[in-house]
Amino acid sequence: MEEQNIQIYVEPSNIDYIIIKIKEETIEDRGSVYEATRSAWHAKLSTAEPYKYVLSVVSGIVREVYEVEKWMQGSEDRIEFIGHDAPQYIVDYFKGKMIPEKYRVKGLASPFLYKKLEEGEASEYVYDKNAYIEPSNIDYVIIKIKEETIKERGSIYEATRSAWHAKLSTAEPYKYVLSVVSGVVREVYEVEKWQQCSEDRIEFVGHVALQYIVDYFKDKMIPEKYRVKGLASPFLYKRLLDDEPTMPVGEEVIYTEPSNLEYIIIKIKQSTVEERGSVYEATRSAWHAKLSTAEPYKYVLSVVSGIVREVYEVEKWQQAGDERIEFIGHVGSQNIRNWFVGKMIPEKYRVKGMASPFLYKKLQDGENAEPIKL
Repeated sequence: MEEQNIQIYVEPSNIDYIIIKIKEETIEDRGSVYEATRSAWHAKLSTAEPYKYVLSVVSGIVREVYEVEKWMQGSEDRIEFIGHDAPQYIVDYFKGKMIPEKYRVKGLASPFLYKKLEEGEASEYVYDKNAYIEPSNIDYVIIKIKEETIKERGSIYEATRSAWHAKLSTAEPYKYVLSVVSGVVREVYEVEKWQQCSEDRIEFVGHVALQYIVDYFKDKMIPEKYRVKGLASPFLYKRLLDDEPTMPVGEEVIYTEPSNLEYIIIKIKQSTVEERGSVYEATRSAWHAKLSTAEPYKYVLSVVSGIVREVYEVEKWQQAGDERIEFIGHVGSQNIRNWFVGKMIPEKYRVKGMASPFLYKKLQDGENAEPIKL
């Protein structure tokens, strides 16, 4: 397969990894990709330990992805890891794709390379498509329970509500509880009251949450950050990672038009994201539009099912065929992302019969607009 036909992955913003380059003959000698990858590398143990994933790379292509259980000293100046296959959504993100060109520069002698994000480089949050997206407007506690506890106590509610080793003052601001069995949300409760049930344990009194909240979570997988091996506590508070996408739950939240930012909306499908491997690649190319008309627009909103999935700052618009164009860009600043991401596009861009997926910002007479802090 020629290099130009192999997709290059976009750097993930939420996964830190080490690339280990191996050879086919090493795989044959050691009997597996895993054994060829895991040892023994000339690197510093303390530097490698924070990295929880390893990409096994052959001839520039990711052959396999491993989740590291432990880094260890293999000899005086070499290290190795013990691990297992990474979660499937992470494997799918990398496997079979080319590593970025910065890791393929001639003269880059080391086969052991740490992930590095260059200034202005596009990155993308990688999430489990079977898991719910973190809600921006609901704070919750996850309580992990077992099937046998449900049977013993007679209901999911009774198995969930008591008695947990946690601090009452910390739990009290949280108004929702997700009851989770084997990583899947079984039920959602609205808390009426948290209370002390023994010297160092707490419980809640509550009821099943409103239906739209239940529908958002129920039967979905909790995000991978809550499923990490070694995460011993069954009582977990919601936490947002840097750059993690969020979605408002409940009534539609529509963004206000910005008065000082011009953008183009590009509507894409989730299936295209999956085919091309990232929101960025699904968004940037190739659109039936006039280059000279698009060039003044410095931002692009990537929209799936009416919701802004990401915002890109355009570095360059260019021709991508006789009558199609594309852009090169990177994720916008956090202020700009906060204004748009996870919100619904205004109704004027959602009118039935509006066939084009490529829409220029338009302000209607009398429409409210506010400045964004750029």
